[in-house]
Amino acid sequence: MLDPNPPALESFLRNWYGPPDRPARASAVDGRQLPSPLRTWFATISGWSGLDLSQNQVLDAVSRVEDGKSLVWMENQGVWEWGVDPNVDDPDVYDRENEPGQAWQRTGVRLSTFLIHVAVFEAIWSAKHGASAPGLSRHRCQDILAPLKPIPHAAWRWPTSGTHLLAGDGILAIAGPAEHHESRVEASDWEVFLAARDHSAMEYLADLSDIEWEWRCTSEHSG
Repeated sequence: MLDPNPPALESFLRNWYGPPDRPARASAVDGRQLPSPLRTWFATISGWSGLDLSQNQVLDAVSRVEDGKSLVWMENQGVWEWGVDPNVDDPDVYDRENEPGQAWQRTGVRLSTFLIHVAVFEAIWSAKHGASAPGLSRHRCQDILAPLKPIPHAAWRWPTSGTHLLAGDGILAIAGPAEHHESRVEASDWEVFLAARDHSAMEYLADLSDIEWEWRCTSEHSG
C-alpha cells in the first residue's frame, strides 16, 4: 500500500477484509462501456457480499457527463465530484467542488490508482475499530499518525486542501485541516480518522491520554 505502485484492488480487499466469500460476477458490468479500472472495480467488489463501500458513490462513468468529464465518484451529499475524460482506458482523474463555474482540476493520479485510494477511504469509514478526533494542533495530529506513512499520491483537496490518506501495520487513516466555519476554531485545527483491522492496532493511543476523542473503539466493545 505504501509503494508508489499500489497493490491491485483485490490484494487490498483481501488484506483488509479477508478472502472473498463468493465468486466475482463479471456479468455485473457486461454491456457497459467502462474504462478497464472501473470494470475491474465493479467485478472485484462483487466477490464480497458484506462489503460496505457506500460512504461516497462510485459511478459507472456513463450515466453522467458534466463539462466534458464522465463522473466516476461523488461525495455522499453531492458537494464534491471526480471525473475522467471519456473513452480513455485508464484516464487521469480530475476533481472539483460541485458548484456552478468550478473548473475541473487534475488530481495527479490515474483511475486505476485512484480507485484503490477510494477503497482505502471507504474502509476507514466502515471500520468497526477506529478513532476520530477534531480540533487538533498539527503537531498533535502528527503524534497520532506516527505509526503510519502517507500513501503516495493520495493527497486530496477534499474535504479540505491538505487532506491525506495514510497506512500502517493493520491501520489506515485520513487526516487534514478541519473545515473552517465562523462558529469554529482557528485555521490551524486538524482532524484525524483512524481505522484498524482489530483493536490491538490502536493500543498505542492509550499513551495519548490528553486527546479528546470524538469517538474511539475500546476493548470493551471491540468484538
